[in-house]
Amino acid sequence: MSIHYKISKPIVRSLLAYLDLCGHDSKAVCQSLDINHLDIMNGDGLLPSDVYTTLLKAGANITNDPAFGLHLGISAEPERWGVLGYIMTCCHTLNEAIHCQHRYQDLVGSMGSLTVSPRRDTLRMLWDTDFTPLATQAEEAITGWVAFGRWVTDTNLSPSHIYFSHPAPQNTQPYQQFFNCPVEFDAEFNALEINASLLGTPLKKPDKTMKGRLILHAEERLEDIDEPQTFLKVIKRYIKETLPKKTPELTDAAAIMELTPRTLQRRLKNKGMHFSAVIEETRNELAFQYLADTKNTMADITFLLGFSEQSAFSRAFKRRTGKSPGEYRKTTFE
Repeated sequence: MSIHYKISKPIVRSLLAYLDLCGHDSKAVCQSLDINHLDIMNGDGLLPSDVYTTLLKAGANITNDPAFGLHLGISAEPERWGVLGYIMTCCHTLNEAIHCQHRYQDLVGSMGSLTVSPRRDTLRMLWDTDFTPLATQAEEAITGWVAFGRWVTDTNLSPSHIYFSHPAPQNTQPYQQFFNCPVEFDAEFNALEINASLLGTPLKKPDKTMKGRLILHAEERLEDIDEPQTFLKVIKRYIKETLPKKTPELTDAAAIMELTPRTLQRRLKNKGMHFSAVIEETRNELAFQYLADTKNTMADITFLLGFSEQSAFSRAFKRRTGKSPGEYRKTTFE
């Protein structure tokens, strides 16, 4: 099956705005590439991803900037991510914003997905793709996360480690200077790690009421998106359908994907993941979704997520978010 990746118009517009800022007429650039500039500038829908990759390549070429992805990422502001950006801006803490990014990331496209993995003293944010991304794509994504994090907290917070899967450029100084932490190239994945102590950093403009309204809008938008059946999404769909009935098994997931269990395990390992972690992540995503619908009782959600007792669901949710399910629903939607 051929997968058609998408990218949101606000992200493409932010690229065009950056080209204008660099002194290049973005409308003329689009015309030279036979790209519909007017369509990009109107609405907040999704575009074919090759529009973005074509413009990224052109941007790096016409600016003659080897670190074009880095510098594009540094310019990130909430508008780049549309509704998602505004939701994150309204959160109370950095941790809350990260969880919202994870939940509503499909609003900005399907080229890559955020996978959040808690570790002993850090949180790893992995930018996961089912294809080999351009260096500019990976750099823009990871750098944009850091730039936005600094903007929304009004601090100069830095990650503890950066990973890029592409080879190191000739000059790595701009990367070290911006990230202010070890930057590893030729890594097995594209990711950042942030010290867990920073997750409670307050955001500068929290707005519970506006966040609740935006989340309701985001939930409606998600229902209208035709998502590609990427590797992890197929697994997560199986887990979602299985949780109310029994504990999801790697062997069953492998059979659905027409893979051997060993092959599926290897593919997950290559992404720095384990099947049990995917189950936990899927449960967390679904918990946010089910809690947003106030018609769902806590007993309903406990059953849908495959927990044997409501207390087990509450402990798991609080471990991930710092709040009980009831507290989260009350502070977000009531």
